[in-house]
Amino acid sequence: MAAQAMVGQAAPAEVEAFFDGLPQARLTPHETALRQALMDFVQARWPKPFPLSEWIDRRVGGELEIRRNEAGQEELFLRGAGQPPPSAGGATTRMDRDTFFSSLDPSAFAPEEDALRDSVFEFLARWKSRELATLTDLSNDAGVRRQTAAFLPPDVPLKEWVEQRIGGEVEFKPDARGQEIVHLTPSARPFVTAKYEQIAATAVPAGKGHGGFRQQPGRQTMPPPAQTAQLPNAPSRDAFFLGLPPSELTPGELALRSALLEYLDVWPRVCVQFGKPAGSCPLLSDLGQDPHVQRCRNNFLPPNIALKDWIDRRIGGEIELRKDDKGQFELWLRGAAPPKVKRGPSRARGREDAERRVNSMESAEDFISKLPSDAHTDAEADLRQAILDYLEDKVSPVQLSEACKDRRVSQCRSALLPPEVPLRIWIDRRIGGEVETMKDDLGRYVLQMRGGSKVEADVGPEKEQFFANLPPDGFTPDEEQLREAILDLLNTWKAKEPPTLSHAGGDPRVKKFRVKVLPKGVPVTLRDWIDRRIGGEVEMFESPTGQLHFGLRGQVNQASQARKRGAGPGADGQAPWKKGGDGRGGAPQDRSGSWN
Repeated sequence: MAAQAMVGQAAPAEVEAFFDGLPQARLTPHETALRQALMDFVQARWPKPFPLSEWIDRRVGGELEIRRNEAGQEELFLRGAGQPPPSAGGATTRMDRDTFFSSLDPSAFAPEEDALRDSVFEFLARWKSRELATLTDLSNDAGVRRQTAAFLPPDVPLKEWVEQRIGGEVEFKPDARGQEIVHLTPSARPFVTAKYEQIAATAVPAGKGHGGFRQQPGRQTMPPPAQTAQLPNAPSRDAFFLGLPPSELTPGELALRSALLEYLDVWPRVCVQFGKPAGSCPLLSDLGQDPHVQRCRNNFLPPNIALKDWIDRRIGGEIELRKDDKGQFELWLRGAAPPKVKRGPSRARGREDAERRVNSMESAEDFISKLPSDAHTDAEADLRQAILDYLEDKVSPVQLSEACKDRRVSQCRSALLPPEVPLRIWIDRRIGGEVETMKDDLGRYVLQMRGGSKVEADVGPEKEQFFANLPPDGFTPDEEQLREAILDLLNTWKAKEPPTLSHAGGDPRVKKFRVKVLPKGVPVTLRDWIDRRIGGEVEMFESPTGQLHFGLRGQVNQASQARKRGAGPGADGQAPWKKGGDGRGGAPQDRSGSWN
């Protein structure tokens, strides 16, 4: 049991004291482990509920028991325990540390952790002594102490956190007197240098004694104040980076960082579709082909700021750029193992490749054969819906490689398919009646809704009958819930660009009520429903890239509507539910979150 069981009936004051003793801004390691276990069980049972109390009684009732207190609340106890279990001392502490570190994201820093990392760099940038900084000096620094208390549990030493989380940037080495000396690795020096420049640029120029860090014997210290005083007149590139917060990433930077990490995560599965060898590294130039990366880049970086400079100076601790033999920059996750690049062609290699293709096909067939023959699994249903949503606004066949780069399709694909199972095989074998794949004139695989415009014409009467069965002067309860889910999504949307229909399909509330309003088999898409039922409140338009976006009517930036769609049949003000936000007519509700 993660948390220590209470003995006897817990009084209300004891319960309140228990919760008051928990940190306000984060979960403890025990809470994190318990939360994850509960989430795993609930998700495994979804959409059915998880009977926690009954599970405890039936499965672990010999060890734990549930009792009701005077207030009727259920409390958990060790069965038959008269005293709290004795402390396991060092073993418990070790378990707590392991639980804490296992709860951290291995590929990113939480804001509190990033603040602690930044405080370490700031300490080194402010270090003035000619002696090298020690672990004791670092631990006693006020800024480091403050961030340590805010993030690390009491039983997790700062040294252990440094070694496990930023050991590639900061190292501890004993000197002749046995003191732990702080050493910077080459990858961390640019961060400390940038931190020094930021401090010097914002502070009043100091006199003699204003120094930098001294981490390597014989290494030149930071530039004197006379040089850093020139920074306000530096080129606009330097001014741009100096204007960024030193201890955190802005929302635009977070979006760009997330897009790059997603790109690197998807790359091994799609590189062959771009004509690159299996196991190759993506190039910096390849990022230009990814619309999501380019959109995030254009939303944040000025035209004169190179993406390479931003990566090096802001997220170089996570992503590094290396030159290949041709002088092109490769993107690497820092600390990742070298890729297994495909070897050159040979007769033996050809036989190996043929055998590998056969084995891969056998693996794909074996995987497909184990899926239920009369239904889709939950993961399959998610992938199917993601593909249908992606194709919903496409009027012509799209390349399979482009579909693979869609974030929602990529996430659902990763959750379902092993790397050796091609998405095309799954589409053909599992949803081939709805989606067809084929080769275009250039030999590239493309996909589209099966039947195209002919199917649309065939289902026209059924579609009209569906809308005719809906109330003409209001919404059904499920429609009202779907409408509110869409409006809430628009109200809380923070990105610069309005959302696409694919974003709507990935929203949990929209997804839940969409299935109720538009169940499987109904020849009506979400786009049709929005146009016909809430077109007076929500409008759609195609971006220059062909993506179908939607937003609150009248609040979308007109400059972005290169090919705005109409509000759909009946959106001329005649239907009362399209005049007002409450379904009763009148002026539309005043909603924030416009993209003007």
